[in-house]
Amino acid sequence: MSILKEISNKAIFQWSSFSKGEFVLAINKYSNNSTPRLDRLSWRYLKEILKNSVCLDNILNIANACIDLEH
Repeated sequence: MSILKEISNKAIFQWSSFSKGEFVLAINKYSNNSTPRLDRLSWRYLKEILKNSVCLDNILNIANACIDLEH
C-alpha cells in the first residue's frame, strides 16, 4: 500500500451558501431560449418563477442544502 502513502492530504474546501443576489445573477446570465437539461424547460421559466420571493427562497434553500450536505 505504498501508493496510499504518496497521496497528500488536501485541504478541505468549504463552500459558501448562495445569497439571493448571487443566485439570481447566476441564473440571469443564461439565454432565455436555451435549455439547461433534456426536459426542455427553458431558463425563461426559471427566471419567471424566481420573481416570486417564496419560490426564490425555497429554491435557494434547496441549493444551500445541497451545499451543506455536500451533494
